[in-house]
Amino acid sequence: MKPSQYVLIWIAGSVSFIVILVTIFALIPENVAYSLLTEKTGFITEESWANIFMTLIHLTSFLLNISLIWFIAFLLKKRT
Repeated sequence: MKPSQYVLIWIAGSVSFIVILVTIFALIPENVAYSLLTEKTGFITEESWANIFMTLIHLTSFLLNISLIWFIAFLLKKRT
């Protein structure tokens, strides 16, 4: 593979991560997630909540992005 192909693959992975991150952030209302978590744990400070919420969103995006990349690689390898 040419170096430019490696760069394009890296850019595609980064863009897919950003798209997944923004989509999850848009689809999960923060207040609903907060109320679900505080029912089980009690009061959470604003700073702690921001850290928890963003960590969960980033982790979920990361795992979905890995799954997407694996699935696409699987399909491409199966095709050849």
